[in-house]
Amino acid sequence: MTSSSTSGEGGRDLRFAVGDGQPTIPDLTVYRRRELDLLGAPAKFAVIGSSHYVAAPELGFYETASCKSLGNVDPAVLSLSEDLARTFGWDAGDVTGRTVIETEPLSAFPRDRAYDLRYDFERRATTAIAVGDGAFETYHTYPELDLTLYTETTLRRR
Repeated sequence: MTSSSTSGEGGRDLRFAVGDGQPTIPDLTVYRRRELDLLGAPAKFAVIGSSHYVAAPELGFYETASCKSLGNVDPAVLSLSEDLARTFGWDAGDVTGRTVIETEPLSAFPRDRAYDLRYDFERRATTAIAVGDGAFETYHTYPELDLTLYTETTLRRR
């Protein structure tokens, strides 16, 4: 799912992309990574300096949330300065699915939950990922905006 970048008028933008093309992110910093199964295929999950990245090449599926340009991928650009409640349906490689993106108050982040991957940045900012059978959730906290960005991606094979 996605992190933030400064945009016009003091807002923050989230760049979110799901598809079958692997994005190119210049100067990518990976803080934590882990390989887990997703629909029985190996998938790489990463907390990156600008949010999160998921790659399941056997499924032809990639998901990236970033404050930076995604290079060869055309992302949805969402403003974090407003309440978000969006659902995207998509097809990618051998899978189809949907992604829900919502913003909630910072206090909604379940800090005591067990995650498959988590990185705590400075000043209470956190990116956390929980992976289930055919689905995964991400949480991104923005203390400076008093919000938690939540995503849930559900996949199924075609």
